[in-house]
Amino acid sequence: MGDLLSRPAAARPRLRELLARPEPLVAPVFKGQPVGTVKISLEGNPVAEFPLVALADVPTANVIGRAWDTVRLWFR
Repeated sequence: MGDLLSRPAAARPRLRELLARPEPLVAPVFKGQPVGTVKISLEGNPVAEFPLVALADVPTANVIGRAWDTVRLWFR
């Protein structure tokens, strides 16, 4: 690992991560529920893929919160 970090930035392998998740993510979301995928690639070649899971419950909003969220989604 030390050898890799001693290289100039331009000579280091290019590690990239991509977060793929549904848009919009709508509540309720439950702890442990899959909500997307994290994909890692090295110089354009896939290396790993991991599920993205919720760390906590996210309940449905009250009536006013849902109305506000609906208006915000209209403008997306």
